[in-house]
Amino acid sequence: VLKCEYAVRGEIVNITQRLQQELQENPVSLPFDEILHCNIGNPQSLGQQPITFFESKLSRYLIKFLEEQLVLIVTV
Repeated sequence: VLKCEYAVRGEIVNITQRLQQELQENPVSLPFDEILHCNIGNPQSLGQQPITFFESKLSRYLIKFLEEQLVLIVTV
């Protein structure tokens, strides 16, 4: 991969940008004072802790599987 770009697009993003600018220009213009971007897969922005239990279990089994595959390759 020589160049890669990730861009969130669409009407929700356009509205969010407009509201963000409105909040910056006049903080009391809307009935809220902060925008939380939840449409991009970032639950930590809402205070959710990262899900480490499943990641650690999956990595443990994946590493074991890969080690077994490596042993098969070396011994064959």
